[in-house]
Amino acid sequence: MLVCIGIPTIDGKPCANTMDSLLAEQLLGYGQGVHFLVLWEIGCSLIGAARNLIAKRFLASKADCLVMVDSDISWTGGELAKLAKRPEDVIGATYRAKRDDMELFHIHGTPEPVGDLYKVDGLPGGFVKITRKAFAAIPANLYYGREGEAVADYFPTGFHDGRFYGEDYGFCRLWRDTGGTVWLDPSIKLRHHDGLRSYTGDPAQWIKEKILA
Repeated sequence: MLVCIGIPTIDGKPCANTMDSLLAEQLLGYGQGVHFLVLWEIGCSLIGAARNLIAKRFLASKADCLVMVDSDISWTGGELAKLAKRPEDVIGATYRAKRDDMELFHIHGTPEPVGDLYKVDGLPGGFVKITRKAFAAIPANLYYGREGEAVADYFPTGFHDGRFYGEDYGFCRLWRDTGGTVWLDPSIKLRHHDGLRSYTGDPAQWIKEKILA
């Protein structure tokens, strides 16, 4: 199995913890028959545009799926391969917001438990798997990129029905509009880094206590 890992970074400086996780994933994934191709998108100040360019490169490759990873996220080695091997077309994990005043995880909509997963309206783009089937189903608008090439806007940012969507929730909205489902794996515990600080927690416990209680 070949998996693209798409990482956008404005300054080309991913967190050291992210690199540690990538190295561990390469080693552990190899033992599971999972191989990785890292697609960096460096210097693009528009995160939606950066993700669109990564998606374009993934679709031009022979990889089976794409896992978007933010450059300030780290995880336990093996979790990314586990996510990539799941059968769901769009599935990811959530992580804590960089806030000291409260514990808050990024989730759009009220999670609906289904087996060991949750069905949600949207997930952040920092650790999410997307299959070719999902991209093929989305009727994305086209625009011309900085080199004059046609780019599909899978990750739109802007207003829709009176609400403002970031690029990650924008993608999830487009996917759900096709009849697709966005899945959250609450067992994956990510670390969200900010310099020497890291924000961690248990999303499964937080959902049970703060949302579903």
